[in-house]
Amino acid sequence: MFAKLVLCVAVAAIGAHAACTYTSPTGYSYDLSRLTHAAGAADITYAENGSTFYVNVCGTTTAACQPSTMSVCQQGGNKGYYGCGTLASQLFSGGEDGNSVKVSYSDGTMCGNGVPRSTHITLFCDKSVEGVIDSVLESGCNYTMKMRSKYACAQATTTTCGFTTPDGRFSYDLSPMAGSEISTTDFFVAVCGNTTECASKGSMAVCQLASNQLYFGLGQLSTQQFSSLASNPADGVTITYTDGTPCANGTPRHSELHVKCDLTLSGMGSIDVISEYECGYVLEMRSRHACPTYNW
Repeated sequence: MFAKLVLCVAVAAIGAHAACTYTSPTGYSYDLSRLTHAAGAADITYAENGSTFYVNVCGTTTAACQPSTMSVCQQGGNKGYYGCGTLASQLFSGGEDGNSVKVSYSDGTMCGNGVPRSTHITLFCDKSVEGVIDSVLESGCNYTMKMRSKYACAQATTTTCGFTTPDGRFSYDLSPMAGSEISTTDFFVAVCGNTTECASKGSMAVCQLASNQLYFGLGQLSTQQFSSLASNPADGVTITYTDGTPCANGTPRHSELHVKCDLTLSGMGSIDVISEYECGYVLEMRSRHACPTYNW
C-alpha cells in the first residue's frame, strides 16, 4: 500500500480551472471546488516506491508536468514527470448514493506503447478530512485512485431556511432564526439573513468587528450551505458562508457555523467559541432550532 500524505489545500485565486459541481442521476449535488488549490500551492500528493502522484481536482497541478494542462501528474522513479490526465478531459459520474462521486481524466502523456495515460478517481464522503488519497492502482497506462473528502458528501436539499439530509432521515427548520442576530462583542451572525453591522460590505450573514474597529464580512448570504454536523446528524447543523471581505493577501474571508442542538436554550441561541485560521473562522454555537425532525 502507498503511504498516505494529507492534502494541503489553499483556497485562493486559482489558475486554470474547470466547473467543479455535479448533480447525480438520482438528484444528489456535489461541489468539489474547495479541493481546487491556488496556482503554485501544494497539490494533493501520494507516494510509494519512488513514484509520486500529484492531483488538483478541477485545476492544473503545480507539479512540473508538461504540458501544464494536467490535473493528475506522476513523477516516476527516474524523476521524470508524466501527465496522467488533462483538465480539459475532466468528467464527473456516479454519485447516486450521496456518499461518493467519480472524476475521470484522460489524454495524458503517451506511454511507450502510444496509449495516453488516464486516471479514474473515486472520492468517498468523509466529513473529518479535507481530502486524502488512500490508494493508487496502476494497470497499464491507467491509474485508479481512491480518495476521501468532506466535499464528496452530497449537499443537502435546501429550503428557504432549512434542509433535509440526502438520505431523507433528518429535516431541520431554522426559519425561526431568520431576521434575528446572534452576537458577541465582536462577531455577528444572521442565519438566513444579513447582518446590520456589515451592511456596507454587501449581504453578509456573518460579520466581525476587528480590533482596529473596522468591520469585515465573513461570508455572503447567497453562498449559504447547510449540512448536518459531522459527529451525528442528530447533534445539529453546519452552515458555511464564503465570498467575504478579502484578507490582505486577496483571499476572501469565509466562515463555518457549528450549531448544536440544545433544547434547554430559549431565544435564538448563543455563540460559545470562535476559532480563527488564516482567512477562515469557525463559530461553535448552540440553538434549539438546530434540533432535527426525524423522518422515520
